[in-house]
Amino acid sequence: MNCNFWPRFLKIFIPMAILVGMVIGSFFFQSLRTERDTSSLKDQALLEQARWVAAHLFHQKITDLMVLAEGESLQRYLHDDNNGSWAYLAREFETFSKHKLNYDQIRFIDLEGNETVRVNFNSGSPVIVPREALQNKFHRYYFSESIKLGKREIFVSPLDLNMEQKRVEIPFKPMIRFSTPVFDGDGNKRGVLIINYAAQELLDHLQEIVGSGDITMLNKDGYLILGASEKKMWGFMFGRKASFPAEYPMVWSMMALQQNGSFDHKKSSFLFTTLNPLVDAQSVDTREGISNTFLLPSAQDDNIYWKLISSSHSRDSVVFHNKAVFYTALCIPLLLVVIVIALNYAKLSVQKCRVLCEFEKLANTDALTGVANRHRFVVESEAEFSRAKRYGRGLAVIMLDADHFKKVNDTFGHAVGDEVLQWLADICQGAVREQDLLARYGGEEFIILLPESDLDGACRLAERVRVLVASSPLQTSAGEVAITVSVGVSMISREDDCFSNLLTRADHAMYDAKLQGRNRVCVKEDKSR
Repeated sequence: MNCNFWPRFLKIFIPMAILVGMVIGSFFFQSLRTERDTSSLKDQALLEQARWVAAHLFHQKITDLMVLAEGESLQRYLHDDNNGSWAYLAREFETFSKHKLNYDQIRFIDLEGNETVRVNFNSGSPVIVPREALQNKFHRYYFSESIKLGKREIFVSPLDLNMEQKRVEIPFKPMIRFSTPVFDGDGNKRGVLIINYAAQELLDHLQEIVGSGDITMLNKDGYLILGASEKKMWGFMFGRKASFPAEYPMVWSMMALQQNGSFDHKKSSFLFTTLNPLVDAQSVDTREGISNTFLLPSAQDDNIYWKLISSSHSRDSVVFHNKAVFYTALCIPLLLVVIVIALNYAKLSVQKCRVLCEFEKLANTDALTGVANRHRFVVESEAEFSRAKRYGRGLAVIMLDADHFKKVNDTFGHAVGDEVLQWLADICQGAVREQDLLARYGGEEFIILLPESDLDGACRLAERVRVLVASSPLQTSAGEVAITVSVGVSMISREDDCFSNLLTRADHAMYDAKLQGRNRVCVKEDKSR
């Protein structure tokens, strides 16, 4: 019986409050629409700001790349790769890394994929990697993609997490690799210059712009890379299937067709823009009135982009709540009399309901274990039996008895025996399904009714309960008590004309389990089946 206070209160309150609610509600929803429009304009401004911040940061990194690629030190080394020119170039990379602060690695790789110069940022203390420690990167994707490019063409890798020894580095280190072919003074391609950009700087700038609101950033495959908890981000690095397209397939398919837009889906509103920092970085040159400092291969146009999305679901919920509180407060003077009447009605009604519920509970619940008592089991089992026979459904019974329970009482006392029975009830209750009925049938015997079940399922449940009891000694106030149970299982048959047939077979099966040595499950089937 449902004894909730508020449904009874609302039964009186709502009809009398409808007229006032209609007036206040019209003002309330108009206010919500105004708030939503204002938030949408604000989000549009934030998304546009984030797009141009990303473009300027990419432009800076590409400019740095071109400065190094066309610098005098690298050209000197290409002309004469003696130890002096190598050291001069390495020191220039080291100084560059030290002052720029956000390049995890700067490398020059020759045509065969061999690293010839590499500087590691080393947490703010850049180090020149000795020649004997340099590696071959011929088969790495960033080298194979870069070496194919022409002069002043740029390759940029997707934003991902840095990996060491084929494992994601902890703490996470977001990384983007910028690279371009290097040509000597005679126009001959001599290798590739690569800088590993520690992209946390970019993410921090974007996070600062969007704040802690409902704005997230996705990569081109729809995985979260900004604006969510760490557990939800970078799923593609760990082989996780959870992604925005998986959660909102329709929304993602619409976003994929547009650069910018907004639309509603179910209870959420989505506003989004596409950050294509490579293309936008070229626009930076155009805006500043200079010719392009770099060229984009056609394959790169669609490779590096992110979707920046504002979702208003949780924010709308907060706004809705705040305004609901405000407009509810306006109603108080008009509704005060109605509230007093409804409160008194609901209070008296709940008191009456609770008294009836307490009587019902006492009549149907075992006082010691809190599970159903024998009376309730008999009533419900007969009803389930009739339903199963009428519709040809499955119905099983499990009966179990604590082995040597008298010995427990004699050794530890009846208080410990009560603890054992409560423990058994808890184990059984945790194992059964929601639609099953567990009851204390008498003494140390428990019985489980399993509607819509077959014999295999009932046996699996019986075995699970048996194993749980046998493998989990109970720590009582008198010490550890080890208990086992003997379990009997029976299944409804077409020949059964009353529920007692199942009950009798389950009882016989339980005693068979005891005769066979206890701590086991036995099944008693109708021989006429």
